[in-house]
Amino acid sequence: SSANLASANLTRANLTSANLSSANLTKACLENANLTSANLTEANLTSANLRGADMTRANLMGVDLRSATLIDVTFMLTNLEGAHLGYSALKFCVAGRGYTGTPAGQ
Repeated sequence: SSANLASANLTRANLTSANLSSANLTKACLENANLTSANLTEANLTSANLRGADMTRANLMGVDLRSATLIDVTFMLTNLEGAHLGYSALKFCVAGRGYTGTPAGQ
């Protein structure tokens, strides 16, 4: 899609099954958004606010999540293969808060 949604306010948006592949979502607010089964392949989510977002069954292959806010995000059955996770995101995932899935292929 290559949409430019940088800094967009998508709070509580219903983006179920949305095709946002290669979208620029830098600094976007996706707080409490429903991204169930969304295609976010190669999307840029640098510094995006994903607090409380539902990413169940979403495709985040190759997604840039560096500096993204991942508090209370649901990653159940989410494909995170090749996703770029910054240190803070990895620390958060290891702590087990909000991260309920495993990367695809495991």
